[in-house]
Amino acid sequence: MSLQTLRFRQLAKEVKISDFSAEDIRWDRLVLMMANNLTPYFLNALSYGTDLSNLNEVWKLLGIDSLIRLEDQKGNFFRIGIALRKSDNKAYSAMQIARKPQMSNIRSLLKIDYYWVLVTSDRFFAREDWQDYLVGKLYEEIDLATKSNSRCKLISL
Repeated sequence: MSLQTLRFRQLAKEVKISDFSAEDIRWDRLVLMMANNLTPYFLNALSYGTDLSNLNEVWKLLGIDSLIRLEDQKGNFFRIGIALRKSDNKAYSAMQIARKPQMSNIRSLLKIDYYWVLVTSDRFFAREDWQDYLVGKLYEEIDLATKSNSRCKLISL
């Protein structure tokens, strides 16, 4: 797990938007959904020796570094899968995978309303105000997202 992911998850816990501990997000449920809905992808991961008993590896296969829950201006709550990428190239690759019907189906089964790929860098996390900026940006994006039909979005920070 990357340092970016750890820092993001810690911030999500601190500001109480983390949704990883939700009751419907359990290891057994995730693996069962992957086996039933991502069969070739799932079998390929197993053939490469991916440790599916490690919950972080399961999330990695789904392209999700963090799971958050945000409230929009109208008071509606949304679950968002977050992917953190350090370059535009890696972010675009993550978006291509995320737009596949099988991945969209898994997110739907997990009740993930949106999937955002955040393009960051180590310099971003060196900013003095990175936490305030990031939280503000996430709330800004959820209000924009509810006005759009797009469920996947690339966001440069």
